[in-house]
Amino acid sequence: MVESVSKSGVGTRSQKRKKKVSRVSRGEGSLYLRGRVWWYKAPDGTSRSTEKKINAEAIEWKQKFPGERCTSEGRPPTARARATVTVNEVLDDYLSYLTLKGRKSVQVITMVFKASIRPAFGDRQPASLTTLDFERYREEREKDVDPVTVNRDLAYLRAALNNGMLRQTPRKVESVPYMPMADESHNVRTGFVEVPGYQEILQQVARHAQTPVRVRLSRVHPQRRVEEHRVVPGRFR
Repeated sequence: MVESVSKSGVGTRSQKRKKKVSRVSRGEGSLYLRGRVWWYKAPDGTSRSTEKKINAEAIEWKQKFPGERCTSEGRPPTARARATVTVNEVLDDYLSYLTLKGRKSVQVITMVFKASIRPAFGDRQPASLTTLDFERYREEREKDVDPVTVNRDLAYLRAALNNGMLRQTPRKVESVPYMPMADESHNVRTGFVEVPGYQEILQQVARHAQTPVRVRLSRVHPQRRVEEHRVVPGRFR
């Protein structure tokens, strides 16, 4: 190695020394030259030839396989794993997540999956699902139920697919296809009252009741909560 001497007399490394190939962040693997060909070293220590002699082409090759060891066919192991995943498995994962979080909706969603989603898509692979599949599902399902009910079916399925994409490592779902939803602007619920209206109801009950009664109030916003008021003839509390 050639060295130069600084003004202070201390030896320093020569600038003629061959520059070290820049490293990428840990977990992405790295490129290195072996002879005239660039090779890729995966995070697990295994190596594979890129068959590229130009650095820019080798970098482009590596970007197709970040952080994963590639097979001889150029197919990452996670891609092989996703090819064996079915929608049924994705649905089971989502139900397990809901159970873990203590969601009360898990029983209803379980029944919807069993009655509608599993028979239609259960044995399919998530990657094979397309928007056309959901359009056909809607067309068939609307022969028996309201379009809004089909919206709920697809919403539950979409939530399960998102769970497989965002909460599973490695991913079991690569992407979630678009699902057409019916318009629900006409589906306005009725039978709700504001707080002043509810108080008026209690006053009317107290005015006309012959014996003490209890009135139950179910709040749906901002959080669902059931309250019970005891109404005594002539007054309420």
